[in-house]
Amino acid sequence: MAHGAAVTAATCEAQLRSAMLAALQQIDGVAALAQRVGDGPPHRLPMPHVRIGDITSVDWGTKDAPGRELRWTVEIVDRGDDDDAVHAIAARVETATQNLSRDGGGWSWGATVLIRSEAQRLKDRRWRLTMQFRTRALLL
Repeated sequence: MAHGAAVTAATCEAQLRSAMLAALQQIDGVAALAQRVGDGPPHRLPMPHVRIGDITSVDWGTKDAPGRELRWTVEIVDRGDDDDAVHAIAARVETATQNLSRDGGGWSWGATVLIRSEAQRLKDRRWRLTMQFRTRALLL
């Protein structure tokens, strides 16, 4: 990957992270149900919390427009006897992904698709639901 392409990929990833954080913080119900909505390491975050995880991007585009395909995760963690709360938050997160702005810092975002979702029972009565999404973007 050429140096210019690396800068472009990093810019695309940063723009997606920023757009998703804004969408999660503004959607009704997510901020009300979660103690914290953000990104970064999950250590000692209050519960429940919603965290944007890693973003991986690969080359993607059309014949005449360069682009990126981004795969990224959202992690929801809560404490409780069942996973009802994490699924309620997950439904709102999925709605937030559909409401992303289609323009982001020189990129045109395509549809965001939920690829997979996995709920896991952890120690200390905690639940973690990880959602993996795919978003394609073309450079404007």
